[in-house]
Amino acid sequence: MYKYFMMILLAVIIISSALYAEEAAVEVFEYEGTLMQVSGIWFLNTGTNMFGLELGTLADTEGIAPVLASGDTIKVKGSIAVLQVAELTKSEITYLPALEEEEEEQPATSGYQVNASHCIGCRLCVKNCPVGAISMQKGKAVIDVNKCIQCGICANGNGQGWKGCPVGAIENE
Repeated sequence: MYKYFMMILLAVIIISSALYAEEAAVEVFEYEGTLMQVSGIWFLNTGTNMFGLELGTLADTEGIAPVLASGDTIKVKGSIAVLQVAELTKSEITYLPALEEEEEEQPATSGYQVNASHCIGCRLCVKNCPVGAISMQKGKAVIDVNKCIQCGICANGNGQGWKGCPVGAIENE
């Protein structure tokens, strides 16, 4: 029980520090270890260190995403805060982040909008949007006005622990 409590505490510390860290030069590190999943968060256990992983969308050269399971042995290249995975190797297959297609900027209408100068790129709004109307473009959240149902969860929270954008970057215009 104590071991799991410490892992969760470590995850909270790592995620918190990533949310408030200022942008810096990105240094890439390489690690090898075993995958673990605790409370929906993936970790890499190297035997001496444990890193939270931000996997994003990974695929091999044919566009096939990896199937990950706790206990898998993997190699990871990425940058630290939460280890943002730049490359993952499992069973001699290398997976890289999928290239995000550039979406055409849509003119803002009324409704919820993201103030890009305030957005810290934490992705919490993406995770909590019930209809998948929020995506990341160039490290900032963007709301698709065609998908948005104006529920306000992104800005105001869901009343069940999520309190909305932690920096108030999302407003109802």
